[in-house]
Amino acid sequence: MKTINIFIAMLIILTCVAFAQSTELNFSQTKSGEIENRGSSSPVFKIKDIRQEPFPANPGETVNLYFRVDNVGGQALDPKFNLILDYPFSLDPSSYEDSDFTSIPSGEKITLNYKVRVDKNAFPGDYEVGFKAFVNSNLYYDYYFDIIVEDVTTDFDVALQEISNDGIAIALSNTGKNIANSITVKLKDQEDFDLIGANSYIIGNLNNGDYTILNVLAVPKEERNSDKLKLNLAIDYTDIVGNRRTLNKEVDVPLTTKTKKELNDLTTFAVYDETEQNKNEPSKFFMYLSLILVIAIVAVIFYYRGKVKNKE
Repeated sequence: MKTINIFIAMLIILTCVAFAQSTELNFSQTKSGEIENRGSSSPVFKIKDIRQEPFPANPGETVNLYFRVDNVGGQALDPKFNLILDYPFSLDPSSYEDSDFTSIPSGEKITLNYKVRVDKNAFPGDYEVGFKAFVNSNLYYDYYFDIIVEDVTTDFDVALQEISNDGIAIALSNTGKNIANSITVKLKDQEDFDLIGANSYIIGNLNNGDYTILNVLAVPKEERNSDKLKLNLAIDYTDIVGNRRTLNKEVDVPLTTKTKKELNDLTTFAVYDETEQNKNEPSKFFMYLSLILVIAIVAVIFYYRGKVKNKE
């Protein structure tokens, strides 16, 4: 029994050591696979943290790579770090491919940051990237890791459905492959329309393949003289990794005999509705005023009645 317990304890220790090596990457191995024979004064680099932001990387955008390098050996003279990129990656002009330092003292920790562009036509998948560390002019270490690429965005299609007194009905469809969360549609900077209703509409979430109908209260501007009008939409949504994005879309409103009549009816209805509201404003005011006066009179009556009873 004692032998079994000793064996289990040794197995646990070996497992912990293996796990520690898998999370703490060591650069002391050369490309050929031979371990450099160095004394305690030789530099030894270890990667403590490699981060990719955002995760995953999106085609057509940039991704930031962060390396934290610890020198757990002796002083490193003239160290250089080189990021090796192949398609679909390229280094952003704001970053430098080589990061040079005069020296890295023993026990020093440094963080390297590279901004990398992802080609817009990149397919989803894991792409290998190389990273080299050169030290003391004659030693270098290789490390390879994967950048995860995945399209996290979606797309929308917008189309005119009908025009009625309820407004201009627009079908908003999620035509991408991902869900769109917290969708908000904004209507600003319209060249062809005057808004007579809200300029922002909260939609909520739309799964891929789903659609919703949006009724926009807008009428054509009087000075516009064209056979086709455009309604501009700014669609804000949250992608599958939590980033907020905006897509700008246009809805074509052709000026046919039918749509002209529908737009005229909508304009007439909107003007009539606004006029009726303006007419009702004074009557509403007097109604509220009368109600306040009645309440005040009742309160005074009860007050004096209570006073008379107290005297009796």
